[in-house]
Amino acid sequence: MVSCAPRTEIPAFTPSASARASLQWKTGPSTTRFEAVFARSAEGLGALDLYKGSPAPVLSVRMTPSGEASVSGPAARRSWRGGRASAPPELALLLAILSLYTNEESLVPGSREMHMPTHQIAYSKPARHLTGISARSSDVKAVITVEFF
Repeated sequence: MVSCAPRTEIPAFTPSASARASLQWKTGPSTTRFEAVFARSAEGLGALDLYKGSPAPVLSVRMTPSGEASVSGPAARRSWRGGRASAPPELALLLAILSLYTNEESLVPGSREMHMPTHQIAYSKPARHLTGISARSSDVKAVITVEFF
């Protein structure tokens, strides 16, 4: 599942914005809730850390503006690195959500839906900031819902 294309290191960055959220990940009949911290840099790098009752993230996602991403942590089962287009379906949903947050400033205010071949995303942005994102995969039975606070 890992891309064979040359990989660039995803640089560490200083966030220009961050947001805390509640993330609900539903796969089939089971639902898991996480505390989430989203961050983005002025250069367009994005980060998402998921927590489940511990000070260390159980899943860390990093993504460049070009879509090169890395995923690591105990909840990932194994590390993954590659382009957004080659991500496994469950990770593709997380990457789509992180991309939406990273590009929040360019999103039109209001409630919008976007339909892609492999997933559907809806977001709510009443003013300057996102209040919620919901993403559904058409490849696997997975829905991820994010509520920002």
